[in-house]
Amino acid sequence: MILERCHKVDGGAMFLRRSEIVLDRPSLLLIHGLGESGLCFQEAFAHPLLRDRYNIVAPDLLGFGRSDAAADGDYSFARQIARLWQLIDSFPLETFNLVGHSMGGDIGALICAGDDQDRVERFVNIEGDLSEGDRFITDQALKSDASGRFETWLSQDFMGEIVPDWGRKWPSCNRYLESLKLCRPDAFLESAKQIAVWNQRLPDKKHAIIGQFHRDLPQPKRFCFGDHSVSPESRTFLKTPDLKHREFPNAFHWVMIDQADGFYRYLDRFCRGD
Repeated sequence: MILERCHKVDGGAMFLRRSEIVLDRPSLLLIHGLGESGLCFQEAFAHPLLRDRYNIVAPDLLGFGRSDAAADGDYSFARQIARLWQLIDSFPLETFNLVGHSMGGDIGALICAGDDQDRVERFVNIEGDLSEGDRFITDQALKSDASGRFETWLSQDFMGEIVPDWGRKWPSCNRYLESLKLCRPDAFLESAKQIAVWNQRLPDKKHAIIGQFHRDLPQPKRFCFGDHSVSPESRTFLKTPDLKHREFPNAFHWVMIDQADGFYRYLDRFCRGD
């Protein structure tokens, strides 16, 4: 059963989908991507290997989904991360496994990098950014902003044409469109700017700042991706020795929807240390 609640954090009320919290169970914190909401993780709550074994927490970041706009207008990754820690501490959850999708993978990598109390047990990054080749949506948003037509691009080009076109082949994109309709344009744009900052290519490298963060994390980690969406630059980076990853066949960017059963079985095995 999914419980829907709002939790007060700095800047407003954060909408939350969660299971019943049982303190002796392991926990999963699920972080959505750009323009997205916790809707993208709804299969986690019904999966037989997860529903009775884990505490599952899937918030909508401020400015996204059914959460409030940020009262201070601050959608920086640093502020969103601070709000997530407030949420985690409100339960409280001593330790947790972290799953981040797309932008949520970037945020998740930064949470892990700043986790000086060893509270993140394991990290699964679902198609977070690794190289500049992953900046397709971000670059379009920033280009439209530079030309003064960002909101037109978001409503007409992206939501009206691009995402529905993806949805003709990948039904997961139709759910993404549901979340996009709830997203605040200013939250989308400011988050895209944050992605661009963290996803700049390092000198003499083909990967980006955030890619190196992911590579250097001390926590056990996995990078998961679909066979129809990751950039060639990121595929090359994933060949780095000891950078463990899992490719899912017949999946687009939303691996946890396109291959829900396979992905959540893999997540369960990883969290149990198999």
